[in-house]
Amino acid sequence: MQLPPKSKRIALATTDEVEFFEVNSIIHCQGENNYTRFFFDGGEMRLVSKPLSEYEELLADFDFIRVYKSHLVNGHRVASYIKKDGGYLITSDGSSIPVSRRKKDDLLKRLKLD
Repeated sequence: MQLPPKSKRIALATTDEVEFFEVNSIIHCQGENNYTRFFFDGGEMRLVSKPLSEYEELLADFDFIRVYKSHLVNGHRVASYIKKDGGYLITSDGSSIPVSRRKKDDLLKRLKLD
């Protein structure tokens, strides 16, 4: 699966259909073994049968950041970075996303907080 250059939509195949979503409506993605759960504006969620690693590569040009083994976050949807408890993000939908120690420096650099 590839996004055409400058495309701002992504096709996600669920068990019943292929749906198209605006990339900027994705708040974060969570890997669950060979599945990826997408979280969107308005509380919508979709479960897709492809691993998170495929979407990490696909969404890299749209400022998505891998912050933990099982979490990919839209950098434009980060509301705050909490320094305590090892560090975690609060996204625009209020989700709390852990940040691994290995990913922390890259995250802070990408968010221009270093």
